[in-house]
Amino acid sequence: MARRVRDSRTLDLFAPRPTHTAIPPPSSLCIAERVEDRPSHRPAVAAAIATPRVGIVAATGTGKTYIAIRVADRTIGMGGSVLVTAPTKPLCVQHAADFRQCFRVPPDEVVTVTGRIRSAKRRDVWTHARIAIATPETVANDLARGILDPHRFALLVIDEAHLAVERYAAIAVARAFAATPAAILALTAGDDTDALERVRQNLHLDHWVHIPEEATRIERPPITDRIVRIPLPPELQEIARGFHAVLERIRDALAAIVPLESSSGIIRTRELKRVGGIIRAHVADGGGAAWYQAMTLTAAYWKLLTIATYAITEDFTVALEELDALMEHPSRAARRLRVTPEVVAARTQLQAFVASTTTHPKQVAVAAAVVDAIERHTGGPPRILVYDRFTRPAARLAAYLATACGVRTEVVYGQREMKTERAVELLAGFRYGEFPVLVATQVVRQGIHVPDVHELFTYSPPLNGTEYIQIRGRTGRTDVGAATMFIMDDPLDRRLAFSARARGRAIMRTVAGAAGMGPQSGAPPPVPTAHAARTSHFTSRKQKVPPNWVRDLARGLLFERFQVRESEAVLDHHRPYVRMRVGDRTGDVTLLHWCPYGGKQAQEIAAHFPSGTMIIVSGTYHEDTHRITVDPQKRHAIDRCPPGDYLEADYTRLPPPF
Repeated sequence: MARRVRDSRTLDLFAPRPTHTAIPPPSSLCIAERVEDRPSHRPAVAAAIATPRVGIVAATGTGKTYIAIRVADRTIGMGGSVLVTAPTKPLCVQHAADFRQCFRVPPDEVVTVTGRIRSAKRRDVWTHARIAIATPETVANDLARGILDPHRFALLVIDEAHLAVERYAAIAVARAFAATPAAILALTAGDDTDALERVRQNLHLDHWVHIPEEATRIERPPITDRIVRIPLPPELQEIARGFHAVLERIRDALAAIVPLESSSGIIRTRELKRVGGIIRAHVADGGGAAWYQAMTLTAAYWKLLTIATYAITEDFTVALEELDALMEHPSRAARRLRVTPEVVAARTQLQAFVASTTTHPKQVAVAAAVVDAIERHTGGPPRILVYDRFTRPAARLAAYLATACGVRTEVVYGQREMKTERAVELLAGFRYGEFPVLVATQVVRQGIHVPDVHELFTYSPPLNGTEYIQIRGRTGRTDVGAATMFIMDDPLDRRLAFSARARGRAIMRTVAGAAGMGPQSGAPPPVPTAHAARTSHFTSRKQKVPPNWVRDLARGLLFERFQVRESEAVLDHHRPYVRMRVGDRTGDVTLLHWCPYGGKQAQEIAAHFPSGTMIIVSGTYHEDTHRITVDPQKRHAIDRCPPGDYLEADYTRLPPPF
């Protein structure tokens, strides 16, 4: 095959191409007036429609759910079904309500699937639901048991996708759906670049599309945030000095056995987990007494860090309860800690605090801020959200605020501590102004939508930048929001608060910078491109599937060249077809060939295209219909295809492979 000079009929495979297509109008099933149409959404919606497997990065509260609804509308309008996963049951219930509100479908076809439904009934639900919402754990379990067929759905939506870093059920779900023609749409508030790249790989995404917060400021009121530092009273300073001294001694002893990232300060949770994995591996290999000692030191550090966090930054009573439990615990780490003079002195001081009903200074500061916010608020009932990461301190904080502020205060937990129905009921009551103050744990951090939170008070600092963005995004959705983080003037609070805020702002800057470059893979400089071939939708709903090699080719494309990564014949579904994972320098895509003559034809075609084979895909663009049709006589496999531009005459002379 001779190389030719480029002319008007050729298109360079690696040249930049338009990254977005026009957004189709809403289908007849979509209630358009109920779907937010924000200008900042349109590039993301267009990219998600143009690319089968894409992730959307946007700040909390910018309407990622409505992006998913716009993309789902196209799938539902074509007769396909949609599966939405969310990490918590209350969030699943919220998504179900949003989809029911935005689509004209029977209520029983928008289903929240939980483990409470019997297995036999779940199989029937998966089969007949047009829109199914479930936690990733429920979906992964049903996939493993064979209750759920992933080919049943044409679109998988993964909410809170940043959780898919390691050992998260959504990874197994995405792996199962990646082996089907289904499209995958992932939604996240963001994370650092390395984490997003791991998530992209784990969820089998082609690239990320970023929506900067600046693009939403016209549509969304601004958020003012500040940090309030609370000084430690003398008695608490003494407790803190004792705890930090013991933690430092344990850290130094541990560092003598296992190298640590930092030689001073508090060991971060991520570092403790990494060190724990190293220690367990050495113990499993019979590493000797030093590694058993390291295991004891790690356990002691975890226990004391938890107690110190409760005592210094959360609640005296809960800290004392943990210390009392430590005194009775039979483990070697507990035995070492309970004879430490500093721990004994801290327990004595905490007993005095509890006996005298001394209130934690952070609780006093938050109560004063709640009273001030209620007094300043005008026009309608106030809605004040207080975020606390810990369950027991959150319950005690809610009880204290109810007494100190003289207003009804409720607390909502995750599904382990509270039934989903009760959590949904409390969130609805808060949304409709039945009570002014809601104390919430991490359940409210992940996607729960309360439109008019006037004040947000963060009692426990976020652990990382993503949490900072999520918590901050709980306010300022329909009115000017205010977010205040309360921290004790101690390293346990300071290191988390300022680090999380800095990382969160860095993520938002990264998103703002990436948004101007089109789809991002997270890998080295991404090439803005719209692939010529995309995975066709396949659904159990009866519909006529055109027997084209590629559907919806990129507009204006004459031909495209790919290398086969793998090829297989799929014979156990409604219609035999060949699935081929192919790729170029911009990434991998999937080609499908439907086989009207049965499984034997599919096997022969799959065998003809082993790994490494080059494929040229040709199509003709029609100006009147704005579509490209594929000529069956111009599908060719070429063993060696040197890089360069090729004219149509070069490859139409070659005999068809089948």
